[in-house]
Amino acid sequence: GTAQSHAMLGMLGSAVAAAAEGGPRRGGSGLGYQTGYEGLSKMCSDLLERLPLGFIAIDLKAAVAKDGGPMAPFNVVLRQEVELMKQVLAMVKATMDDVRSSIAGAKLMTDEILLDLKAFHEGRLPPSWEKSAWRAG
Repeated sequence: GTAQSHAMLGMLGSAVAAAAEGGPRRGGSGLGYQTGYEGLSKMCSDLLERLPLGFIAIDLKAAVAKDGGPMAPFNVVLRQEVELMKQVLAMVKATMDDVRSSIAGAKLMTDEILLDLKAFHEGRLPPSWEKSAWRAG
């Protein structure tokens, strides 16, 4: 539930902070990337490459069928956790894509995207992820 989504977002926040510190330095932003929006766009691209692709429903159904069927208590919880993980991954990917598109000028820079961009720049968890964690959990 909520605790798991917060734990997952905490791990993603750690990845943001690590990405902000890693990479080739070409400026004094503390990002580990070049300064400015180009560095943030590169960081989003790098993090998107690291995200898992998701879950394949056919594989999950086969595994559940072997282990007591879909109504077995463990499988009910597993299904809920998989759905939560899918929601969180979709939200993270959408945020990263929105930030990159806004930086490129292909999308309007909304206040929410600007807050997320600022959080990335500071190596913090974006506010939109924190708000969504409550909805997802």
